[in-house]
Amino acid sequence: MLLSLPPSMVFLRHQSMCNQYYLGPFKMKEIFMNRGRFQRWGIVALLVSFVITGCEETPVQPNVGNGKELKGTIDGQAITFDIETSLSEYDTSILFGRFGGSTSALPVQSITITFNFDIDKGSFPTTLTGADITVTLVVEGDGGADIDYNCTSDCSITLTGSDGEIVDGTFQGTLVNSKDSSDTITITNGSFSVLLART
Repeated sequence: MLLSLPPSMVFLRHQSMCNQYYLGPFKMKEIFMNRGRFQRWGIVALLVSFVITGCEETPVQPNVGNGKELKGTIDGQAITFDIETSLSEYDTSILFGRFGGSTSALPVQSITITFNFDIDKGSFPTTLTGADITVTLVVEGDGGADIDYNCTSDCSITLTGSDGEIVDGTFQGTLVNSKDSSDTITITNGSFSVLLART
C-alpha cells in the first residue's frame, strides 16, 4: 500500500506510524511507574504494620509447674505432702499467700507456709525472710498430742515464678518446738508448686 503512494505521502505515513509506536513506551512506562508506586506504598504499609505489632505489649509469664507439689527433707527424711486446697489461697488486697499440706503416713505431719509478696507485679526469683514468711510444721505426737515447730531467724522462701495463680518456689530453715526450744528440726530441699485461690 505504501508503494502506491507518492514519496511525500509515504514519508508522512511513516512518521505517523513512528509517532504512534514511539508514544507507546511512554504510556507503558507510566503504567509501570504507577504500579511500582502502588507496590512501594504496599511495602511501606506492611512494614508499618510489623512495627506496630512489634511494639504491642505481650505479657510474658514465667514458666510454672503443675500446681500439685509440696515436698522437703525433714531431718534427713524426704517427705511429700498432700496439698490441702482449703489452705491454698492468695489475698490480693493485702498481697498475702498461704498454702500447706499433710502426710498420709504416720506420724502425720502438717506443714503451713505463708508469705507476703506481690505475685502479679513482683520480679522472680525473689527470696523472702523474716516477717515476710512463716513456716509451721505440726507433728502428731504420742497419745494424740501435737507438737508445733515454728521458724527461727534462718528460715527463707524463694519464689521462683508465678502466673498469678500457680506459685513455685523453694524453702528451707530450722524450726523450733514451741514448747521446748532445745527441740529443733531442720528442713532442706523444700520445694513447691501450688495453686492458690485468689480472694
